[in-house]
Amino acid sequence: MNKDKNLFTAYDNLKINKKIGLSLKKINEFKKAIEYFTKAIQVEGEPPKNEEALCYSLLASCYLSDHMFTEAIVNFKESEALFENLNDMEELSRVTFYLGVSHLRNKNHEKSIEYFDKSYEIRHNLEIKGHETGLILNQK
Repeated sequence: MNKDKNLFTAYDNLKINKKIGLSLKKINEFKKAIEYFTKAIQVEGEPPKNEEALCYSLLASCYLSDHMFTEAIVNFKESEALFENLNDMEELSRVTFYLGVSHLRNKNHEKSIEYFDKSYEIRHNLEIKGHETGLILNQK
């Protein structure tokens, strides 16, 4: 029972820090947003992995926006590993795209192409799967 209480507290703290970070990110306060996304990731307990992955991605996007490309890459890689383990291909395609952007901005063109290709492949497979099941992913 005590473990469930810790899980709730960790998740609650993660959500609060994530929401503050998102608010700061929206007004381009990237350094402050970085603090809150970092706090969200470092909460005690075991928050849901999808939320943790999203926080790493949000943290990385702040680093990218603040031209801190190496830090962006490190955090996008964390997010990539978590989304890959969760088998969340939609988010994985987005994260690998931004890994491509981060490597491009960091002047590592080979790695950039590698991640753009990976993102394209994942997205392409999602679209094929969507057509097979009757889903339309790119509605306008």
